[in-house]
Amino acid sequence: MKFRGKMTEVMCMKQFASVIATVARLAKQCVVRITKQLLNFIIVDENAAAGKPVVWCRLEQSHYFNEYNMAGVSEEQDEIYLEFESDAMAKSLVTLKSNIGAKSVKVKLTNKKSPCLTFEIMLSEFSHSRLCVHDIPVTVIPRRDWKLFQEPKVPNFDVSIQLPSLKLLRTVAERMKTLSPYVTVLANQEGVLVLKVETPDATVSTHFKDLIVQSQHKMGVPLARSWLTEASGRSSECDTSRSLLQTPPPTSPPNCKLYKSDEYYSARVDVRKFVQFLSSEQVNPNKVVCNIVDDQMVVLFLLHEDITLHYYLPVVSV
Repeated sequence: MKFRGKMTEVMCMKQFASVIATVARLAKQCVVRITKQLLNFIIVDENAAAGKPVVWCRLEQSHYFNEYNMAGVSEEQDEIYLEFESDAMAKSLVTLKSNIGAKSVKVKLTNKKSPCLTFEIMLSEFSHSRLCVHDIPVTVIPRRDWKLFQEPKVPNFDVSIQLPSLKLLRTVAERMKTLSPYVTVLANQEGVLVLKVETPDATVSTHFKDLIVQSQHKMGVPLARSWLTEASGRSSECDTSRSLLQTPPPTSPPNCKLYKSDEYYSARVDVRKFVQFLSSEQVNPNKVVCNIVDDQMVVLFLLHEDITLHYYLPVVSV
């Protein structure tokens, strides 16, 4: 079992550090799944009985690493699962986002009395270069526990809507957090998103209009898959590239659920966790999509080039 990689592109190093910083804001512990093609950063809900991933972040290794070599636990199971403290890694990589100037970063799986992910950061300042080495302790997750860290199945959503500025949303949500521990997220097919909190004394809501809505059927392509297809630049042969603001297709696909454009779909979620996700703007996403399964969950997609981050917020019953 081995892993070694090297990054030399400045923007890739900064972007990688931003992803780790975002993960660190969401949870103290994180699991990284290392394969030949991908790095997956996974956060599991510790409160759930069986433990379910609530964050699934996918990075294409070819976008970040100029050199990349790994070998899993076996030829049949060519993967590595490591658990680490996300804050410790984020602090170790903070120099990658500074103006000091990192020339390269090497990361490798080492054994220094205990397993570690070792980062060797070559810094260049004026005419001098220096090497900073950070050892992040990790726990190797045994194969019998891998099933706890599999990618969640993406459900079919009742509505899927592109979010406005995360900074603006966070400002609103932060104020709502002082009123209630829960926020209800509502959206409809006419591009309206509503954040609402209810207290014994008042109901407060903020409306965002004219947002981009994903068609409920890309001629038979499920919502979740059609968003991800667009994000990766791939197209489906049954993709009509229509939006709800355009003329709908003449016929609906078989077994397609019929929706009223002004009908709201909603889910009440933990406002603190919702605010945590809204701090992800440092990744500079191309788009952020809010997907609602009525009265069941909110699934947030953060999409940026070769980064895909899914954040699952189950409904909260009060």
